[in-house]
Amino acid sequence: MAFEIQDYLASIGTLSPFKTVWRMLRVSFSLEEMPKLKVTITNEAGLRTGEYTIDCVNRPGLDVERYDTIYTINLIRSAAERHDHLPDFPDVPPLSMVSSTFDLMNPMEAIYLNNVNEIWMETHNLMLGARLNFATARILKQLEDEHQGPTDFDLNVRLDLHLEKMERFHLATYEMARIEDLIVRLVYEYFGGQFIEVDPSQDDWEKRLTWDRMKEALNKRVNWRKTHIRSWRP
Repeated sequence: MAFEIQDYLASIGTLSPFKTVWRMLRVSFSLEEMPKLKVTITNEAGLRTGEYTIDCVNRPGLDVERYDTIYTINLIRSAAERHDHLPDFPDVPPLSMVSSTFDLMNPMEAIYLNNVNEIWMETHNLMLGARLNFATARILKQLEDEHQGPTDFDLNVRLDLHLEKMERFHLATYEMARIEDLIVRLVYEYFGGQFIEVDPSQDDWEKRLTWDRMKEALNKRVNWRKTHIRSWRP
């Protein structure tokens, strides 16, 4: 995109104020049309199953068609080959749900247990997601290592693959951290809201469900049991 601005000093005295301002701000646009790449997927029988057109990004100093071709193939490989790295990480155990029966004498118990099941399901999904993202980060690391040449082309491909790898790794790490938060909420719901002392009427009560407060509740429970066991005599 090229800009052309009229020299203000040269125009003084020869143009009206309106024309002067207009010529000062006159802009001529020269849009450079970038090449396009068409990605076609064909099955073994020769039948085309899908296609997509890519608008190449302007990368000064690089062959954009070659670059986007290699980069796109690498992303396709990361999606197709990440399952090869799933065995590198522990398998997620089967989801186990607790049974909840509605009791008229204690209707809140069923609500708490339903919440427990929902949290278990979310935790299970997060574990599956973290495992898949860790495996994807590993295949992206492998692809990154395949471009160790000294050229600017290899450096740019390696950098983009590195950013893709770290994005997957950070997402998996976030999912693992989210599981920690859900464990605290799981303990709270399982014990019916009586284990960790919070006031649900407060707007920010969920933020008070932390690991430190859960540890405090566990310590109080252990100390209470020790005190009563020592004081009890058969």
